[in-house]
Amino acid sequence: MTGPDYKQTTESAADMEHLRYEYAALLSMCDNSLGRVLDTMDEHALWEDTLLIVCTDHGLLLGEHEWLGKNAPPFYDETIHTSLFIWDPRSGVRGERRDALVQTIDLGPTLLDVFGVPATADMQGHSLQDTVPRDTPVREAGLFGIHGGHVSVTDGRHVYMRACARPGNSPLVDYTLMPTNMRGRFPAEILSRAELVQPLPFTKSMPVLRAPAYSYTDPHSFGTLLFDLQSDPEQQTPLQDDELELRMASLLVERMRHNAAPPEQFERLGLPKTGPVTAEHLLLRAQWDQVLSSRSGPVAAQSFPAAGSA
Repeated sequence: MTGPDYKQTTESAADMEHLRYEYAALLSMCDNSLGRVLDTMDEHALWEDTLLIVCTDHGLLLGEHEWLGKNAPPFYDETIHTSLFIWDPRSGVRGERRDALVQTIDLGPTLLDVFGVPATADMQGHSLQDTVPRDTPVREAGLFGIHGGHVSVTDGRHVYMRACARPGNSPLVDYTLMPTNMRGRFPAEILSRAELVQPLPFTKSMPVLRAPAYSYTDPHSFGTLLFDLQSDPEQQTPLQDDELELRMASLLVERMRHNAAPPEQFERLGLPKTGPVTAEHLLLRAQWDQVLSSRSGPVAAQSFPAAGSA
């Protein structure tokens, strides 16, 4: 299967059905190959001493939310909520689901823990040694997104996708010591505007280049989005809830600060680099027109009183 173009859907219903059949065929091939791994573990009795993790990097939109592929639209659940299966011979738990919010950054510490090796100081993930057998939580919220796109946070039930506060998606920069992008080296017009700046908290005392960055998407055109996955698992009904937005935006800022997000990101998103998030930082109502225009069908918003009102 060749991947679909990353764009809004313009295909006929028949073409979309064929595309989904192709994707199903690809999944069947993956399932068959995974079956060979499981058969080998049966054959050699590897279940007794082998940790098995089945995961993936991201999903793909196949017409959901009127889009194909990824990158351009916000990271809806179809793209970002990925499958994860873990067999840990230390607990022997199988056939059960877990509600704890985990992320791929937890896989490294989990693997190290199996071999009795401490996680490094730079690792922000957590070992899932206790999550697998007992559903022990490892975090209150998870941060996700793409550089230049929406910056999003989830508490496991709600998903808050923060768009840039203003048209133009700026300021947006790269901090790097590897001046390349997906297509090759930075062009001369970018490098000519680069400057060497002071080290970031995680660059181990090394200065880095600060250069203008290119965005694959325009988050402002989609607007800021808030969903309740419990009542709206397909993310069809965005919310207008000032109190909930304030809580989720506060979680987002806390996670960004923990990850040493640079000052440009706070400015781009209209969020405070220091101090509390307040009602003046909310965007849902201000960007509701973008939300309406970016969705093909009628949108029903669940509205609540403004933050701080009775």
